[in-house]
Amino acid sequence: MHEGHRKRMLSRAESDVAGMNDHELLEIVLFRTIPRQNTNPLAHELISAFGSLEGVFRASFEQLLAVKGVGETTAAYIQTIGEIIRRLPARNAKVAEPELFNVQTFVDYLRANFVHENVEYVELYCLDSKHRIRFKKRYTSDDVSHVAVSSEEISRTVIAQKAYGLVVVHNHPSAPPYPSADDHCFTKKIGMLCALSGILFCDHIILGSGGEIYSYYLDGKMDDIRSDAARMAGGTVQ
Repeated sequence: MHEGHRKRMLSRAESDVAGMNDHELLEIVLFRTIPRQNTNPLAHELISAFGSLEGVFRASFEQLLAVKGVGETTAAYIQTIGEIIRRLPARNAKVAEPELFNVQTFVDYLRANFVHENVEYVELYCLDSKHRIRFKKRYTSDDVSHVAVSSEEISRTVIAQKAYGLVVVHNHPSAPPYPSADDHCFTKKIGMLCALSGILFCDHIILGSGGEIYSYYLDGKMDDIRSDAARMAGGTVQ
């Protein structure tokens, strides 16, 4: 029964691979490492576990092994394909870093250039009084799910650069962009150090897996963050 199903799936791939669903494409990939079983349930399970087809191919070896039905050979095979995908040229050409900070333009730039990052990072963008990007610095720990940078280090950087404004960007390589409790705490700390240093905190943007974006500014949170920070610092909002 499985053999007939596999032949039908491969025949569909030959005639209309672009029209196949994500789980069907993954099902065919799994034929290679699971030769005598129905791979359809496992394809669904993998996409459910990692949120998307892209999430499956971005998952680590250990994360893949944690899914019931995935053995070492299958995990290694999926991870190898994922690495090949990451080494291929991006479908779209890289988008140049915008000269001026504008939230929507900046979001498009991040989505085009950094969606395939597989480790977590924090980036600082220092702006001048005309909102031109004058300095950028990245912090990373080469970890898929954690990066640590202190507010003191950020403060030293923005003061040394004589920044007028600051944009903070970080990513969730294998998760949606919605901010965690730690992200909220980090954002409030940045707001405080900006208030104490007389720097305009413009936005904190989170890039999730699959290119989804969360912006504190676009979500209407930045005014409250700046007001709270200014009140605690005893100053006024820029």
